[in-house]
Amino acid sequence: MSGQHRVIRILAAAAALSATGCKDDSGGGACKTIGTAGGIVSSSDGTLSLSFRPNSLSEDTEVCIARAERPGPPAVYGEAYRVTPDIDVDVNISVTYRAPLPDDTSLTRVGVILREDFLAGTGRWLSLPLTRLEPANELVAGTDTRISMFYGLLDDGGEGMIDVDSDGGTDSAATSSTDSASATDSDTTGSQGSDTDGSDTDGTTGGVSDTNASDTQPTDDETGDPSSSSSDSDSDSDSGNPNVDCDNLPAAPLPITQIATLQQGSPEDLAMTGQGTFVLADGDEFVEMDAEGNTTTWATGLPFDEDILGIRFDSNGTLYAAMGLNSTDLWSFTPAGGQIVMDTGLQLPNAIHIDSEDQIWVSDYFGDTISRIDPVAQTVEVVVANQANSANGVFLDEQRGILYWANYGAGQIWSAPVNEGVVGAPVGVADLEGNSDGITMDECGNLYVVDQGGIAGNNPCRIDLIPLNAAGAAAGDTIEIVTAGELGNACANAQFGVGFGDENDQALFVTGQTGAVYRVEVGLSGYVGY
Repeated sequence: MSGQHRVIRILAAAAALSATGCKDDSGGGACKTIGTAGGIVSSSDGTLSLSFRPNSLSEDTEVCIARAERPGPPAVYGEAYRVTPDIDVDVNISVTYRAPLPDDTSLTRVGVILREDFLAGTGRWLSLPLTRLEPANELVAGTDTRISMFYGLLDDGGEGMIDVDSDGGTDSAATSSTDSASATDSDTTGSQGSDTDGSDTDGTTGGVSDTNASDTQPTDDETGDPSSSSSDSDSDSDSGNPNVDCDNLPAAPLPITQIATLQQGSPEDLAMTGQGTFVLADGDEFVEMDAEGNTTTWATGLPFDEDILGIRFDSNGTLYAAMGLNSTDLWSFTPAGGQIVMDTGLQLPNAIHIDSEDQIWVSDYFGDTISRIDPVAQTVEVVVANQANSANGVFLDEQRGILYWANYGAGQIWSAPVNEGVVGAPVGVADLEGNSDGITMDECGNLYVVDQGGIAGNNPCRIDLIPLNAAGAAAGDTIEIVTAGELGNACANAQFGVGFGDENDQALFVTGQTGAVYRVEVGLSGYVGY
């Protein structure tokens, strides 16, 4: 999804803290009851957060986080936290640590100590599989198959890793000898984990599991270089969640519900807030909508009451909007109102995507280009000038380092490598029938393309799924997951739900020029690349 991923997690953590009982701010302590619907609990200092997906826990459970007392676990680079209860979970949880990171983050990981190790006097720090690393934002995340006894920040990869089994269990994979609990760091800088179930683990690269029986293939590190695949699947990408089967991708028919109808010509696009709602235009205002279609006013006084095209949140919660046919200006909005950011100089600013550095990638429909806008420096750089005819949806996959875009009139999807900000030569990804509009990506790294059904909006639209391999190329036939007519006419954009805490986090929300808003139950979550 876009730069709002960071906003999502920060807001969700704040919401968790506001709902938390039995706090002790001086000791980082916080408790929250997590039920079957899932939720987030964070330490009161905001450093450690545990995010529970739906059905992670089978019953209401009070989860508490407090700073580890001494004597306790061996010292690590960052603050250590004691979490209770230390129990298994049915669906893997996401663990996020926010604090200043080491200068060299090549071996920075979220570490855990298992209860059985600690009580046995061994107290080994093991690393969780890395799912996210943002040094600039002081953030590192991993995935755990249980609530471990202790969590901390490692700067050396730990003594091994937690190996995620295909059945959801955990094994401690450490090759160094068992150390007694002490208040000193382990000087292990990464080791080769043992392979007991067909999975190879590499402590040097952070212990991302490469399981022969696995459905997916992760990337090795934050640079986006894909690791080689041993899977026979068409789709070699990885969700970061071992419980997601990326080989069995969604197929029609999918449950579809129309949840609302807004003013015709207004809601070309929608932007997720990360709090179980999304924002979209309705006449001369932006409204905030929940999964059932209930709305409240988010911002009033829009400069135009129709044809506002791409909208996305940045990491600070500011909504950016392309004015499309109305103006070449880029606008920003908060609940207090909107203002012009700059004149882009583009002919028809269309779709936008905001990356983890809050750079805005914009397609120019009439200019046949893709540009990158720095809203702070007030610069516009054309990065794609070929194979971007009637450019529409745009998406930057920062894990792989690939920019994707749609050519509306030709019904084509193109890509280009992005290396340290430099965009390479375009490569064709897929030829589709119709008029390819908005694009987005799921947690397995596959593309979803909205076919609008014609610029006049009088033909049925659909949604195509393009399976991608670890290198970001098409892998197998395109899957028509929503067939023509199921979403009416003139649908334009789709976004995965984020922050709902229930099945809506595995749904696509779709809207377009007719004003209709739909929920499509896909069964996969959205992109988690940064």
